[in-house]
Amino acid sequence: AVVSTQSTGDHMKKYTQEMAEVFHGFRIDNAHSTPIHVAQFLLDAARASRPNLYVTCELFTGSEDIDWVYVSNLGISSLIREAMQAGDNWELGRLVHRGGGNSVGSLDTERALREDYLDLNKYRSSQERPLRPRQRPGALFFDCTHDNETPAQKRTAIDSLPNAALVAMTCTSIGSVRGYDELYAKKINLVTETKKYMAHPSITPLVPHAAPPLEK
Repeated sequence: AVVSTQSTGDHMKKYTQEMAEVFHGFRIDNAHSTPIHVAQFLLDAARASRPNLYVTCELFTGSEDIDWVYVSNLGISSLIREAMQAGDNWELGRLVHRGGGNSVGSLDTERALREDYLDLNKYRSSQERPLRPRQRPGALFFDCTHDNETPAQKRTAIDSLPNAALVAMTCTSIGSVRGYDELYAKKINLVTETKKYMAHPSITPLVPHAAPPLEK
């Protein structure tokens, strides 16, 4: 059967709108491989159903300038970043700072130089500090994701706690993956995993049926 481009587009639009009615946020994997005009079309359809849709993206362009093109054109809420991607402590510090922004309790040197910084009366009526305009895409910062090796594989199992602590101390949205807290020795690869898992007692196991013989 031949499916027209028009009917495919309509199907994708309808599906996206239905998902937006159910979910409050989308995660777009490998957003850099989707043409921007296609992503705009589908996200516009989703926001017609849910205007405040949260959109986080996995984006590997290698350039913050190109990242910003996607963010500004698609209205991306955050980009997925991962602490386990850091190859050394300098890179981990950079990810924490760039992805997390100003941590709680950190000093704002620009405000500290102002004469009214210590004027407590000015801020006594509110517990909130003024926010600066965001100069870069926000982050959904993971200690580890399902795509990559665990601390036990890539560094050492002992590093699981300090790595997660650094992520938790950032001023941004954070996430983790199943198995990280349990200190799994290796990541669970859904593609190559061969272990069998016990079925729940309420589920009847599926028994494959033999294919009927081919007629000559």
